[in-house]
Amino acid sequence: MTQKETRRIAFCSFKGGAGRTVALANVAVGLAKRGYVVGCIDLDIESCGLNQVFGITEVSPNRVVQTYFLNDYYWRLLELGGTRPLFSETKEFESLIMDVGGNPKFAREGEKIYLIPALPQPKVTAAALRNENIKECTASLFRQFESHKKLDYLLIDCRSGVSTLTLPGLRWSHEVLLFFRPGKQHREGTKAMINWLIHDRKSRLEQLYGDEKDPQLPEVFSLVATAVPEEAKEDILSWMRSMSSNEVRALQIIRDYNKLRTAEEIFEWSTKPACESIGADFDELTSKIISEK
Repeated sequence: MTQKETRRIAFCSFKGGAGRTVALANVAVGLAKRGYVVGCIDLDIESCGLNQVFGITEVSPNRVVQTYFLNDYYWRLLELGGTRPLFSETKEFESLIMDVGGNPKFAREGEKIYLIPALPQPKVTAAALRNENIKECTASLFRQFESHKKLDYLLIDCRSGVSTLTLPGLRWSHEVLLFFRPGKQHREGTKAMINWLIHDRKSRLEQLYGDEKDPQLPEVFSLVATAVPEEAKEDILSWMRSMSSNEVRALQIIRDYNKLRTAEEIFEWSTKPACESIGADFDELTSKIISEK
């Protein structure tokens, strides 16, 4: 942990489309409403979504324009070969961060949510996946972000599956939330991912971190089922409990929100009575996350 004991939470999934980005955004809003300073970072530079959820774009005149994205940070790493700090100047690093709390759509006055967004750029993604310095570089970025904004929580949107761009979230987080949908493929993939990460711990850690001494896994892996129809709730809850152990817990079921289409709708639970139950699910998830700190 940093000097302010920032709690890092990785939002992961075996497959894409499991709802982790929507959940992360809602948890960020929920934490900010409770008075916490929240940082979000989009490590899924291949198919990033947080910039869309929070209404950030590179060119649109109707939305906030971001000067730098995470892709620029990684591209600087590739150019410099990881030989010196990236975006080391305060002003330059600040241009990498979006103040989401300053947008009244997502936060009230005084609520603090900061985001390091990404843009889909295949050239950068491919190069980053091959770069041996990427994991430590990302860990350094976490620390710099936490110190710069004095974060209480850092929420990390990871790439689907397990890859070079997923490992920093898995390696340097205190808790990992594993998201899945009710379908058989999602559940089987999630089970395989848990076995891969936990039950084959020693050999897998050696493969992931090489010569690093005494690498540690996160404190807990938490299962979160999303877009669950009411009729499937008991079946999914039973499966989650069957997966539980000292290291894995059944955390939350989020009801079906597929009818929501826009970024604004994701956060308007209080003005959309039909969606209040889903908002309550996200609020409960946020409360459970806080209780673990």
